[in-house]
Amino acid sequence: MDHQLKRRVTNDYPYPVTIDFMRLNTPDYRDPDLKRLSKIIDVVENTIHFLALISLNDLLENRMKKEFAIPDQFKQRFRNNFTRTSMGKWGELLRETIKIFISHNIPMFIEETAGFFVEDKTGESEAQKAFNQITSIRNKLQHKEEHYSRLETEQLCLKAEELLEFLLEKLDFITAYQFLYVNKITVDYHRWSHPHYKIDLSNIIGSNPELFDAQTEKSASLINTPAIIVTKKDRNLYLNLEPLVIYSDEGNMGIPDIFMYMDWEKNTSIKYKPIWKGGTFNLYESKESKIHSGELLRFFEYFALEEDFLSFKSSVEKEMEV
Repeated sequence: MDHQLKRRVTNDYPYPVTIDFMRLNTPDYRDPDLKRLSKIIDVVENTIHFLALISLNDLLENRMKKEFAIPDQFKQRFRNNFTRTSMGKWGELLRETIKIFISHNIPMFIEETAGFFVEDKTGESEAQKAFNQITSIRNKLQHKEEHYSRLETEQLCLKAEELLEFLLEKLDFITAYQFLYVNKITVDYHRWSHPHYKIDLSNIIGSNPELFDAQTEKSASLINTPAIIVTKKDRNLYLNLEPLVIYSDEGNMGIPDIFMYMDWEKNTSIKYKPIWKGGTFNLYESKESKIHSGELLRFFEYFALEEDFLSFKSSVEKEMEV
């Protein structure tokens, strides 16, 4: 694998993309076998999963501010795609979300995402084709009745690695954006003066959450807190990634980590995927359950069929009564 790309991803790409990529490059995954192939697939899935969550948050923010049509097919498939997710479904959600932005001529917050995954408004970009090829490899591996020789496995591994490198190179635009965890805000508000805010931030870049670059910045305006946000050069322009991407220490391992939304089973669980060592996380067992489950319901309100929205709304209301 290209050494410059490895350094670039390690130092400059957001943590949800980087962590499994760094694991891939440890001695445990050095050999071109099924173990390495599975980890390559994990890196790709995490990357597309993360981009899909960013894009869904972006679409919701725009839809709440402005009236525009969500296609019937998107609504019909939303419940299935959003509550029982998979690698292929994250790819579909990312693709179809981008198409909605394009069809209404609305720029995405991370504008380059559209061209990264969709070409000529509705076609497959080269990155999407690479993702589809890796998804096909993953699907083949899930057929346990098929046996791959050592040579076939090595060839699949090398092919998947090439596709991964291509995707990560095309994703380089993401380094122009800052991914931050806003921990807390304090205010100085002296007599006869305007309030000034001190914001505790951590850059969620790189592969070690214990070494995130922490800093305190002064600001004349408020930022959502606590929250994981993505910003442009102007910090006042940001997209809040909660409730789809959250920072918490409430996974079963009790280790602070970033978690990405994964599945929702009514009245039972809202599952999140840990990026590092946070362990299993069920939002219903979190102290933030009422806040985040209500926020998640917004996605059903705007993107799902009415009967699906009402069904999940009833589930959330029961949870809030507890």
